[in-house]
Amino acid sequence: MPVSFLARNARILLPMLSFVAILLAVFWLQPRAMSYVGLNLLLNLALPIAFATIAQMFVITVNDLDLSLGAYVGFVACVAATWLTEQPLLGMAALAGGAF
Repeated sequence: MPVSFLARNARILLPMLSFVAILLAVFWLQPRAMSYVGLNLLLNLALPIAFATIAQMFVITVNDLDLSLGAYVGFVACVAATWLTEQPLLGMAALAGGAF
């Protein structure tokens, strides 16, 4: 029984179609995000969450459960938002201390 093209490539096509659907929704709700600066901001702000997701994927792959990643990402976001903009050295010291 022949398998259709969509059934064979669903693992590849589904994430791409989901990403396109999310981008279309963002562009429809906020048309200014379609500019170079808007896309750059959108993708740069999503990068830390993507890294955290990849790290959590590896933890789940080995049949383990680690809930501390969310707290750590929240800590890093708070430190980055408050200290890294005005006092970069203090912010870097807090992040280095939080890693231990």
